[in-house]
Amino acid sequence: MAVLLVVVALSVRNRIDEDGGGGGTVRLLCTTELEAACTDLADNADVAVTVEQAGTTAQSLATLPDAERGRVGFDAWLAPSPWPEIVDVQRRVNNLRPMFATASDPIGRSPLVLVVRADRKPVLEATPACGGKVDWKCIGAVAGRSWTELPGGQPAWGTVKPAYGDPAMSAVALLVLSQATSAFLGTSDYSKADLEDNDQYLDWLSGIERAVPSTPTNPFVEMLQQLPTTTYDIVGTTEAEAGPAIAAAAPDRKKELTLLYPEPVVTADVVLAAVSGRQDVADGLDLDDVGASLARTGWRVAGQPNARGVRDTPALPRQSGLPDAGVLVALQGAWSGVPK
Repeated sequence: MAVLLVVVALSVRNRIDEDGGGGGTVRLLCTTELEAACTDLADNADVAVTVEQAGTTAQSLATLPDAERGRVGFDAWLAPSPWPEIVDVQRRVNNLRPMFATASDPIGRSPLVLVVRADRKPVLEATPACGGKVDWKCIGAVAGRSWTELPGGQPAWGTVKPAYGDPAMSAVALLVLSQATSAFLGTSDYSKADLEDNDQYLDWLSGIERAVPSTPTNPFVEMLQQLPTTTYDIVGTTEAEAGPAIAAAAPDRKKELTLLYPEPVVTADVVLAAVSGRQDVADGLDLDDVGASLARTGWRVAGQPNARGVRDTPALPRQSGLPDAGVLVALQGAWSGVPK
């Protein structure tokens, strides 16, 4: 269905480009994390959807000449914030004009979570580095170590293997990396300077990266599908992805996973960013329809019922808990430079 959807969307995009007008159909580009919501939206609204990794979109737009901005094959980008701003930060570095108009307010939100193998959770909590609380700071401290070095760890578990995906490509992986960085630094208000030449932080981050044999495309999906012999012990993702999937899983799989909400809560906030000059076209997309589709697929949306597996608690903070787009670009650079 996803492949067919993309093919249909591309066909519609090409026809619109040739005709020179939208004909009422909004061409919506969605990050892969939002594929389910955008598929749902395409079934219920006049919208042509293309699904693409956030990093692929960002890389193609960061160097797109100003003269070609008006010829991109979509009218608006539905993505977790601040990815549209990340593109424009990168464009400014390249002396190019912004790609997007001001993004909408958050339409749907989801807290970032840790999915932990249930039998590993008490072992982590008993580890002095964790002190009874499993968060990214303690995960980084034990990543790559043999489970037998931790109180109650079993030889069959091998080494401690966390994962969150590729922050250069995955919209959510970058947000999880920011949450992990905040946990290590002790503040969500960190800056580019806090990342540069910070040997303790870079060693800690490198330890996480070296603990996983390769960077998975979607570690949570791999974890769930491969149970009980899954590669990963701990995965960072959104409640929107993990909550409904665990709730729908077979009982033997469901009991093997625990969902944790690290404090302070950090959220992925979905926004709609129209391409500059196409705000009038993007206005044809009803944000209530977008919100309903997001809610049906696991995102928390004000005024909409939660999907199965999505909780009302913890309460979401007023702000996402993420630094600005420029700092996240610097974070991508720091991540790409550490040994893996």
